Amino acid sequence: VKAQGNECYEDHEVEEWFHITKKALIYYEKVGLIKPDRDDNDYRNYSQSDADSVKLIVFLSINENNH
Repeated sequence: VKAQGNECYEDHEVEEWFHITKKALIYYEKVGLIKPDRDDNDYRNYSQSDADSVKLIVFLSINENNH
């Protein structure tokens, strides 16, 4: 997943890419693993850095569960 410039992603996009729930994304934010920006309506907008962090979290979670 690669953004062009300062492109941001909506929660449903990140959820689909990494096969996770909205609840998981909110949890990652709550514990400080990601810090999505908020728009004027208070919707979360995920940066490329956030997407990369989620990718790593999912990867590590899968590997941890396979051991």
